[in-house]
Amino acid sequence: MSDTQKVLYEYDLDWSAGSYRCHIDGDRAFIEGFIRLDEFEKLFGGCMRLSDPSGKSEFLGVWGRQAISLFKRTLRQRGAEFVVVRASTQDRIVKSYTQHYGEGGR
Repeated sequence: MSDTQKVLYEYDLDWSAGSYRCHIDGDRAFIEGFIRLDEFEKLFGGCMRLSDPSGKSEFLGVWGRQAISLFKRTLRQRGAEFVVVRASTQDRIVKSYTQHYGEGGR
């Protein structure tokens, strides 16, 4: 992995009583370098903000296979270099999420 290449983390998060959804996220500063926060709802239908258990690192991501595919494609089209690794849900605490049903996104 080069110095400019970053990591996106993919994992399955339990939304409620065994209803798992596929998620992907990356370091907030890295993601916002390519996708502004105000673009998430229009592009992906929503956004999830997360942190690590210590609260020191922040992450931005999306969920659902279509949104994940579009998320990775958008980052690549905008010049981001990254690798995708599987992560544990124990490494994430959901801070907030938005979901938008309408034009664009999913």
